[in-house]
Amino acid sequence: MAVKLSHSYFFNSYKPDDASFKQMGAPKRDLLVNPRIRKSNPTKKQMSETPKRGMIKPNSLSLTRSLCEFVDSGAMDNALYLFEKMNQPDTYIWNVIIRGFSNKGLFQEVIDFYHRMEYEGIGIDNFTFPFVIKACGRLLSFIEGKKVHGKLIKIGLDRDIYVCNSLIDMYFKFGFVEVAEKVFEAMPLRDLVSWNCMVNGYRVIGDGLKSLMCFKEMLGLGEKPDRLSMISSLGGCSIGCCVRGGKEIHCQVIRNGLELDIMVQTSLIDMYAKCGKVDYAERVFNEMTCKNIVAWNAMIGGYAINGHFLESFTCLKRMQEDNLIPDAITMINLLPSCSKFGTLLEGKCIHGYAIRKMFLPHLVLETALVDMYGKCGQLKFAECVFGRINEKNMVSWNAIIAAYVQNGRNEEALELFHCLRNQTLKPDAVTIASILPAYAELATVTSLVWSMKGGNCSIL
Repeated sequence: MAVKLSHSYFFNSYKPDDASFKQMGAPKRDLLVNPRIRKSNPTKKQMSETPKRGMIKPNSLSLTRSLCEFVDSGAMDNALYLFEKMNQPDTYIWNVIIRGFSNKGLFQEVIDFYHRMEYEGIGIDNFTFPFVIKACGRLLSFIEGKKVHGKLIKIGLDRDIYVCNSLIDMYFKFGFVEVAEKVFEAMPLRDLVSWNCMVNGYRVIGDGLKSLMCFKEMLGLGEKPDRLSMISSLGGCSIGCCVRGGKEIHCQVIRNGLELDIMVQTSLIDMYAKCGKVDYAERVFNEMTCKNIVAWNAMIGGYAINGHFLESFTCLKRMQEDNLIPDAITMINLLPSCSKFGTLLEGKCIHGYAIRKMFLPHLVLETALVDMYGKCGQLKFAECVFGRINEKNMVSWNAIIAAYVQNGRNEEALELFHCLRNQTLKPDAVTIASILPAYAELATVTSLVWSMKGGNCSIL
């Protein structure tokens, strides 16, 4: 029987002091067992041959620690090799492997290993499910998530605090806000993570007001916020352009001693910039002792969205003088300045830089380039960039339609609009706002109403 270690390992950094397997060579790929392949029950002959095949009884603490060390270092091949050599590993060992897959972003493997646990009759506990639920959310596998939730209710783990926190996060990712709220309200006990999941969940779905209200409710109940609480609530203020709420959170940041946290400072810059308070954003930015690429990008983007064209490029120059290399986000933040002021030369320089640095293909960057070329009157360049987008979304379609309308190519814009209706994407309010001038110019508003009714558009 394996020695059982404390389950707190899953929520705390664990550094084993016994490294008896450190010198173990990397296993050959053909020795590894694919976790997606379910083991069959061994025959008597196979069981009799087990000692000859080098099976290891997991009765040594050093073996368990070695497996944990492989998982912590990301060496999942070695961890799997050791796992498959163990004879009847217990739930804790299975959870270690699942945690390793989750930490490496191998979410499909998490689901597969979970099903293998079910098939082999391994006891699944409240430390297994959070990783499985997280995997369902990341894979946007709603059906699998519902099945897992159903099993939780069946075995009585649907009120466990760790499980509920994971369920809240998963349902927000699916967009099922009411279900997430029901899970939260039904929790007999809530911790800071529970509140953070709600605050961040509202931010993710774009409901900045509810995110801020949830944060204030958390404070009213005496819960002390952490850096994640601050970052999520500041994001909510950015969405709703609520500068008053942002200032209140800034006070909370200072009270809780988080004013020097680089991610919190970056969130403050972003919030003040999106609320139109560039001077406040500059003040926070200038007080930062250590600026990373994310902070510089936030400041550049802040200047751009507030129409400070020269300041955004000056900030770029200062960033380069600080020995930081611009990335794709930097380019995306600079392009609105080029679009607004019609500075085609700078826009082309950004495009060339993106090509040289192999930032493309990049959906957001390519869409920003389409928008920039359209507003600068370079429709051929906009068409060229749009044609090279591999997976076009509604934003990229809106950008090219708006580009045609802005350049007086109304008939082509209408053709694109009708082409869009044949796609799986559904026109939104921005699409209608972009195409209406073309219909008005051609005096065919009646045709628009008939066309949209035929397309079952919910806007009209």
